[in-house]
Amino acid sequence: MITSPNVTLQDSGGNLWALYTGANGILNTQSLGPGSASNVFLNDPGNTTSWQLGVTTAGIVITTSVTFNAS
Repeated sequence: MITSPNVTLQDSGGNLWALYTGANGILNTQSLGPGSASNVFLNDPGNTTSWQLGVTTAGIVITTSVTFNAS
């Protein structure tokens, strides 16, 4: 059960996953089926590196270092 606003991520198989926090503050994922989603980027405090959020086909959240993305 999703208990907070979520972010939608897409796995390599084209399936969507809701990324959300449970009542205990732990990150969780829930499969949503096929579809498309936007890319989500996080920047380090010095604004020199960006990390793209992703999810595996098993619903495990991953990050990938990418070229700095100011937006």
